Amino acid sequence: MARIAKTERTVQKNIALPIDLAARMEVELFSEVEGRIPLGAQGKLIEGLLRQHFKVLDRARKVESNREIKQSLALPEGAEVASEGA
Repeated sequence: MARIAKTERTVQKNIALPIDLAARMEVELFSEVEGRIPLGAQGKLIEGLLRQHFKVLDRARKVESNREIKQSLALPEGAEVASEGA
């Protein structure tokens, strides 16, 4: 069966993890069926965690930005600031 082409380009990164985290990751990702960690499983885990982390950061920054706008406009607490796309 032909492989589906990736729509997003990737870049190779070499990271160092503490031994306890690396061991836990290997235990969690190990496949009894394959007898090893499936190909790409570590990258998918790290990608998912980074995307989740950045989503949280973006939300926090948006909240802080809205708070700063309210303060500069002297809007009462609880007032909503309209955002693009809303």
